[in-house]
Amino acid sequence: MVGMNATVMSGVEIGERSIVGANSFIGYNKKFPPRSLITGVPAKLARELTEADTAINDAAAQVYQQLVEKYRRGIFAGLENDRRPTPL
Repeated sequence: MVGMNATVMSGVEIGERSIVGANSFIGYNKKFPPRSLITGVPAKLARELTEADTAINDAAAQVYQQLVEKYRRGIFAGLENDRRPTPL
């Protein structure tokens, strides 16, 4: 998961099930192991993620996937009858 407004430069390797904090900056060619919490400017390994952390991250990813599917089908939350807005 990559947080909002994070910058990840070329050559970066981020291990599976990791989280990059919002607004973090990861410079060129940095490497992080699986299950890393990566934060800061410049970004550093804050700690290894726990099983509870990765479970929450997995649940959040599923929500995002469901939202993408709804968007692709033209369903927008909060709009009357879940229809596309009328063009201006």
